[in-house]
Amino acid sequence: MKRTLMLFAMILTLRAPLAHAGDPGMSTHQGSADFEKLKTLAGTWEGASATTGQQAAAPVTVEYAVSSNGSILLEKLMPGTPQEMVTVYYERGGKIQLTHYCAVGNQPQMDLASHEGNKFNFVFSDKNAIDPGQEAHMHALTLEINGDNNLTQHWTFFKDGKAVEVHSFQFIRKK
Repeated sequence: MKRTLMLFAMILTLRAPLAHAGDPGMSTHQGSADFEKLKTLAGTWEGASATTGQQAAAPVTVEYAVSSNGSILLEKLMPGTPQEMVTVYYERGGKIQLTHYCAVGNQPQMDLASHEGNKFNFVFSDKNAIDPGQEAHMHALTLEINGDNNLTQHWTFFKDGKAVEVHSFQFIRKK
């Protein structure tokens, strides 16, 4: 009997979070105006990349998807390739932040430092487990949304405590 009651309690506990998953009355997460603007990036974008000192631009794709009931924006840069990187944009305490899952094997966090017009400037967060003077990492990101169908990204890469490269991307929305 005791075992049956424990099993029943476990089933109820596990079922509770799922009860709202299909709830038609559950509203989609509404973020700040800045976060809602970022969510308009949802779709597939194609373009070219250029890195400081690189001669030719290389073709590249980025995909954005709104997920987790509208509470995150998921970015996949170079999807389906060995260099695929994922960035998750979210709000914490009313402020936009991101975690970048980088091909170099670390996960720098950045905070939105400023948003002017269609330009979002993210900078290395003081909440990182990364030592910026010791570990190579992405340190800053500027996103510029140019109308509905043009996007520019500038990722600043740090090594030995200083900026060594800027990876720039120009995208056009495909879907």
